[in-house]
Amino acid sequence: MVGALALGLSACGQAGGEAAKTAGADEGKFGGLEAAIHTWKADLVASHPACAVKTPEGDPGCVSFEVACKAEAVISPEEQAKGVSARVTSGMRWQRWDAKRAEYLPDSQFAVFSKTAATWTRQDAKGGDPAACKAF
Repeated sequence: MVGALALGLSACGQAGGEAAKTAGADEGKFGGLEAAIHTWKADLVASHPACAVKTPEGDPGCVSFEVACKAEAVISPEEQAKGVSARVTSGMRWQRWDAKRAEYLPDSQFAVFSKTAATWTRQDAKGGDPAACKAF
C-alpha cells in the first residue's frame, strides 16, 4: 500500500545510479529524509552532463529543481527483519539546458529511499510514474 507523505520539502535532484547515505536526526519515522533528498539534488548537479554546462548568458545548465512527489512504500517482513524502518519513493523534476535547441527542457528522475536506524540510503530508479509516484 502506498500512501502520500505530507512532508514539506523544497528543491532537490538525482544521481547517476549510486546509493547515497545521509544520517538524519531522530525526528520520527521520516526524520532525515529532507537532508537525503537535498544530497540527491547536490549529486545530480555534480553528475548530470547538462548541469556541467552554462547557457550562452552564463546561467546554470540545470535550474528549477522541485520534488514532484513523495510516497511511502511498503516494507516487506524480510526488510523489516534487516532493520528497514521506512521506505519512500520520490520523484524530482528540473529544467536542463539543451544547447541544440537553445532552451531549457524538462527532465526528471525517481529514487527510492530506505531508512535503517537514522541512515537513509538512496537507490536511483531508471524511471517512474509521477501520477502514482512509483519508481521502476
